[in-house]
Amino acid sequence: MLHSVCTWGMMTRVIQMLNILWTDTEQSLLPTDPPISEYRKKKLALIKPEQARRCSLCAELLLNKAVRIDNEVFPLPLEIGTKSNGKPFLIGHEYEFSISHSAHYAACALSDLPVGLDIQNLSKCDERLVKRCFTEIEQNYILSSKDRDAAFTRLWCRKESFLKAIGTGLRLPLVSFDVSEIRTGLDHQGVAYGFRECCVDELFFCICMPIDGLLPEIKPQYCKLP
Repeated sequence: MLHSVCTWGMMTRVIQMLNILWTDTEQSLLPTDPPISEYRKKKLALIKPEQARRCSLCAELLLNKAVRIDNEVFPLPLEIGTKSNGKPFLIGHEYEFSISHSAHYAACALSDLPVGLDIQNLSKCDERLVKRCFTEIEQNYILSSKDRDAAFTRLWCRKESFLKAIGTGLRLPLVSFDVSEIRTGLDHQGVAYGFRECCVDELFFCICMPIDGLLPEIKPQYCKLP
């Protein structure tokens, strides 16, 4: 759990709570009838690959745990609605959340401020994607890096976390904003968004929140399911 104070313009933004949980879904034993939301059931019905279904399910089970860490009697399954921009939110709970999965890993973040979380397993640099999805500055950053795969994965993770934080998803083109330098944050419609990232082995984590500048250090907590 993270407690921190950051400045945002002339205001002080206090992060009272930020929990980040992650798991290796291949090491998880799932219950036969897990408590999942109707929102998740509809999502799962549209997912065909078994590994992707398992990751999506595990991400919500992590969210269940994160909510219960904050409030051990909060009723399950969760009720999840969607905002006008399509971003999901918890009904009856004051905190906001974001989930992500990559390869056979899943993760969730729960916070009192809007939050975007993305995880990415180390991916091979795809120069076609680099030219199509990244700004010229970002392209130079990736292609001049000693480790192109890590640079490519890191920037992709940053972009996804920002899109989740602002709630637009890919409706905002990836090439329309630059995340090559995140120490100064990123502005969107007059709101400053800050980032923080870390890496566990070859799994990259990035958090984005409406905080000016860098967020405090994050420490994702491994959680074996159930």
